[in-house]
Amino acid sequence: AIYTLQPFDYILKIPVLIDINTVENIQISTEEQNYEMSVDTEKEVYQLGKRKVKKEVFTNLYQELASVMLDKEPGPEAKEGKEVLAVVYHRNREDAPDTQVIYYEYEGDDAYCLVEINGTQKFLVKKVDVETLVKQIEEEF
Repeated sequence: AIYTLQPFDYILKIPVLIDINTVENIQISTEEQNYEMSVDTEKEVYQLGKRKVKKEVFTNLYQELASVMLDKEPGPEAKEGKEVLAVVYHRNREDAPDTQVIYYEYEGDDAYCLVEINGTQKFLVKKVDVETLVKQIEEEF
């Protein structure tokens, strides 16, 4: 039974989990447009683009960015299609590196997108979840 254990079964299924206190801004690119979220948690300043918003509005969208869950690992022949969504977390501390999450169309199955984290880790996520996230981003801005 030990030989049937898969490492994927034991990982946290969230692509990235980043402490909001370490974020300076987040650049978001969809197929249609580019967006920026800015935050200064010490001064309690939250912005979507140039618009100042309440903390709750900002944190709701921030949490949605982490809502697309990893579903499974791609096969060895996995090919990425065009970029659907890119999210780059720019950090406010030297010891916290920037993090890039890119969602691509997946050439192997229309029901999935391929997510790439910092150019290396690749997993499959449900395409409908990515489409829902893109809609939420567009609605907030």
